[in-house]
Amino acid sequence: MIKLRSDIFTILVILFLIIMFSSCSGSPALTLTTPITSPVAAPAPTVQIQWLGQSCFLITSSQGTRILTDPPVASTGYVIAPMDGIDAVTVSHEHTDHNNVGLASGNPLILRGLTSSGWNTVDQRIKDVHIYSISPAYPIFHDNVQGAQRGRNSIFILEMDGLRIAHLGDLGHILTTESIQALGKLDAVLVPVGGTYTIDAAVATQVVNLLNPGIAIPMHYKTSKVPATWPGTGVEPFLDGKKLVERPNSSIIKLSQTTLPSQTTVVVLNLE
Repeated sequence: MIKLRSDIFTILVILFLIIMFSSCSGSPALTLTTPITSPVAAPAPTVQIQWLGQSCFLITSSQGTRILTDPPVASTGYVIAPMDGIDAVTVSHEHTDHNNVGLASGNPLILRGLTSSGWNTVDQRIKDVHIYSISPAYPIFHDNVQGAQRGRNSIFILEMDGLRIAHLGDLGHILTTESIQALGKLDAVLVPVGGTYTIDAAVATQVVNLLNPGIAIPMHYKTSKVPATWPGTGVEPFLDGKKLVERPNSSIIKLSQTTLPSQTTVVVLNLE
């Protein structure tokens, strides 16, 4: 009889402990049988690139930092209204179709690639965006005769949201091996293709092949907006023979690390 009471007491103690454990830790059955769900990864931050004509782009980071590149005067045919909220303006060289910084109202940081006799050393952080140039360490010119015809040029690299974007300005020559190494791995390249004042379609193709970016966006070519007397070519010669070409019906493309193509794709933005 004593042993039976002891056994009953032991069972009651065990039941009590089980009840107490369950009340403290929740339902053991639910915890053990419900699969553990991994947290959903946040989407990669997105950069927006808008072509405004010629070599002018409005590049906006995911945090809203706005960079304007090579703004042109209206006589080029690209009539751009003044813009508020621009954080910085880059100027690859001092020709009027690239240095109309007055388009950016307010007090943006003006980053000029050239001085009167050489290159500025540009290395600036604007909020979440890092902008720098590779000259004067690696000279870049507006022609293929060391600047004798059209002077110097600057290439700007913009780093934001894990992406590296190069604006080649009015590049006039094939890039040297040293310049390519200095530019490093690029996700997007804004490349002139119209010839006459810059590299033409054939040389632009060589430059893109050497840089091997995810995205190549042609610029500085003849469109319906420029005067008929403008001597450059349209974009079509640059597209000849290329299989990976996209023509969004928009002047805007949005890029992120997760949306970049595995092979270089040409994206022709549309101003019409």
